[in-house]
Amino acid sequence: MFKKILEIFFVLFFVTTSLSAQQRVVFLFDNSGSMSGYYNLPTSNFKLFCNTLIKNSIKPIDNVDVMLFSKTESVRGIKSPIQIFSGTSSQIDYKALDEKMILHRSADGYLGNTDLIEALNSGIDALKGATGIIWLITDNINDVSGTGDDSFENTLEFYNRLRNDENIRKILMYPIPEKYVDERNSADGYVAYGIVYSPTKLSQSQLEDYDVRLRASGIRQKAITLKPLDVGTIVLKPVKTQSMVSPGKLFFDGKTLRGFDFEEGQEIKEVFSDLVLKSNLYPYLVKSA
Repeated sequence: MFKKILEIFFVLFFVTTSLSAQQRVVFLFDNSGSMSGYYNLPTSNFKLFCNTLIKNSIKPIDNVDVMLFSKTESVRGIKSPIQIFSGTSSQIDYKALDEKMILHRSADGYLGNTDLIEALNSGIDALKGATGIIWLITDNINDVSGTGDDSFENTLEFYNRLRNDENIRKILMYPIPEKYVDERNSADGYVAYGIVYSPTKLSQSQLEDYDVRLRASGIRQKAITLKPLDVGTIVLKPVKTQSMVSPGKLFFDGKTLRGFDFEEGQEIKEVFSDLVLKSNLYPYLVKSA
């Protein structure tokens, strides 16, 4: 089973960055009602995914917090998030951690709803004013009322928070495909958000180091870069490939704009009548422009 999860979801590799100092890393795992199949079904790889993500994302000197979240509802007796580990990474007992990965029911016997913003705020609070990494794993079903009425609106507010909070410096999102069907729910998968939070501005080299650190989780699925939009996220490309090569002229070989016989530092102007916008923000396409 362990080999299977590595083959499906993770690629193991070793990286070196300048982020050698102790880091704060927070893991938030959704345990609301819509996630029930991932916790209950013996065929689900979810818990193994979570443990493997933790192992791959931390170093021995890091401070680590692991939490389960749904939505705080005092009337129903639900408190969120629930912390199941806090300490240095060398102190983690993964078997004990796995046993604590359970669904929490309210006093009425039902499972919790979901509030992604509350979870994100709790993760930021756990960083205690320091720069750090937050991993938030959820199915993105954000039902704060229990009726579904506020789900879209609250999820939109969550994305607005990710985009507009200047202290959220970088976000990679990984879609994890894992289907389940049980007597009450069904799902096609969940997402893992890798978030870099810093009260102070990070240099480009620091952002690049954090990018490497996030990707060192080894998740096989291609990451969607939500923030910042990298250079080249939206590009203009000629439609037609040119075969005629002339000195002092740019031409498109199907992949790259090329040219020769230019002076160093020369300003180049070229007219293309067949340009299209292409999105490199996988898996999104530019519908119209």
